[in-house]
Amino acid sequence: MKTFTLRDASYETDLELLRAVREPVFVVEQQCPLDEEWDELDPVSRHVLALDAEGLPIGTGRLTPERKIGRMAVLQRARGLGVGAAIMDRLIQIARDLGYTSISMHAQTHAIPFYARFGFHSEGPEFDEAGIPHRVMRARLDGDSAQHRVILTRAADCARLASEIAERAQHQLWIASADLESSVYDNDSFVDAVKRVALSGRGAQVRVLVHDISMALQSGHRLVALAQRLPSLIEVRRAREHESGDFPGSLLLNDSGGWMRRPDRLSYDGEGHLQERPRQRELLRSFERAWERGEPETSIRVLKI
Repeated sequence: MKTFTLRDASYETDLELLRAVREPVFVVEQQCPLDEEWDELDPVSRHVLALDAEGLPIGTGRLTPERKIGRMAVLQRARGLGVGAAIMDRLIQIARDLGYTSISMHAQTHAIPFYARFGFHSEGPEFDEAGIPHRVMRARLDGDSAQHRVILTRAADCARLASEIAERAQHQLWIASADLESSVYDNDSFVDAVKRVALSGRGAQVRVLVHDISMALQSGHRLVALAQRLPSLIEVRRAREHESGDFPGSLLLNDSGGWMRRPDRLSYDGEGHLQERPRQRELLRSFERAWERGEPETSIRVLKI
């Protein structure tokens, strides 16, 4: 459950709120020199603040005129709530509004997988900054989102996009499939990403809606095996046969705006996008209608003797 709000911040009027996050994280926790924490870019950068239910600052980040995202910080007590992801989404949107076609950052190496979910790719060797290993990361930004949809025609295309959507998920994934097509969903890359999402902490949710899971059970499908090991974290339901007309086709959604849809479950033809929130929200409503009508898939339960 979201327990924070987000707003754009002004360096002039919100400096104390920014300091209440950045100094505990960077100066105290990470032991960065105080005189290196604040620089000449702060007054001219765009800042974002996350506030808890009481209005206290818990996270921040900035976008500089050099088109760099930086000073990403979340207080320890607020980690695992999606604060950092929300700040990243807002900073990327600001960059798009400013007409930037690409943005970069100096990412701490341990956080590279997090930033990769937002389309950032590592460049060059590792380097030291304030005593902490970093790498340069860069991302291209979409212009007209409809022009950047991925057209699907082959199983390999679907599997590749499915893995990338799962890897970019923060805490939630939604999967609708006729039989959990093994050519798309039964591979280590996808299943490892689903496992990370399921174990991502508070608010984690993976929901799988199927018509017929029998073939996946018989073949030892890796996603089914993961759901059997994590039954409280990965929920599987069976679409009601008499309401199959409401089934949303083959569908994969994440909570970062990524989606993939194939209307005909017997064809690999379809489309998808790595970050298109309006379409993702529309498809999620379709999934949720079918999910509410579904029934628990009891056949995957593991009997303990």
